[in-house]
This record gives sequence, C-alpha cells and structure tokens, in this order.
Amino acid sequence: MALNAVVFPILPGKTAEWHEFMAQLNGARHAEFVEARRRAGVQERTFLQSTPMGDVVIVTMEGEDPARSFGQIVSAKDAFTN
Repeated sequence: MALNAVVFPILPGKTAEWHEFMAQLNGARHAEFVEARRRAGVQERTFLQSTPMGDVVIVTMEGEDPARSFGQIVSAKDAFTN
C-alpha cells in the first residue's frame, strides 16, 4: 500500500464551514463518502491543523495507487461528487 498526503489551506473565516462539511461526511452522507472512496480504491483520512498562518486540512489517501485515486475522485461525475 502507498500513502499520499496533501495539505489544503482553509480561507480565513471558513473553518466553521469546513466543520459543517465534515459533519455531513461523518453523518448523513457517510455511506456515500465511503462508497465513493471504495470505488476510487483508496481510504481517506482528514485532519484539521491550526498553524500560525491559518488553518489547513491535511488529507491522506492510502491505497494501491493514491495519485490515480485522487485524479479519479476530482474528475468524478457521480451524484455524490457533484
């Protein structure tokens, strides 16, 4: 298994929106999220990190080919992704 990690900055003042989004992924939309990642062949973990320059999200993807999976996820046209 391979592991990739990517860091995304959160715009100032948008951390609460990120928490709301994560609440949906961990709640009502959890099954859809898990299925989308299963189709892509990856397990995803997300971490919020506060830094002196602002909040960032660290996303890890683990699977046979996380780079391919990431590309598949960002270009997906399914109902969950759109």
